[in-house]
Amino acid sequence: ATMHYNLGLAYTHKGLIDEAISEFKQALDCEPNLPQAFVNLGGLYMQKGDSEQSTRANHQTRRHGFLPSFYIQHFMKIHLRYFASVREHIGLAQETIETDAIDLRALREQLISRGETYAAALASGKAIRMAMNQVVSDGSTQLQADAEVAFFPPVTGG
Repeated sequence: ATMHYNLGLAYTHKGLIDEAISEFKQALDCEPNLPQAFVNLGGLYMQKGDSEQSTRANHQTRRHGFLPSFYIQHFMKIHLRYFASVREHIGLAQETIETDAIDLRALREQLISRGETYAAALASGKAIRMAMNQVVSDGSTQLQADAEVAFFPPVTGG
């Protein structure tokens, strides 16, 4: 479910609405009580002008105790830091962005979708370490507003 949800977020950021909808639906097939997927579906259907489907998704969102996506703001500010080869590829040491990613994995996928330089630095198959608020973390770590997130290559010692 997480993989489909994160792909849905990446497609949403690329403006690929139909692909995003498909991924969120697949996430719900895997985990039927995933309210965040309903929130995003409601917003995507609204963008497509399909108010009937948007209403259905928003009804499911409310059923799970969430408000429809147009009532709440999902974005949070994150401070990013890049080290070593990651910094060299991206061409930045740090930046501050707003994101709706729910965890570090989704954040990394959103950054990859920003273009070739980010994709080269952070590609899924690359051994890249992440830390949130100076604690080494894995992709499932939930993001927190105003967090500092660092991306860096593995370090070898001797």
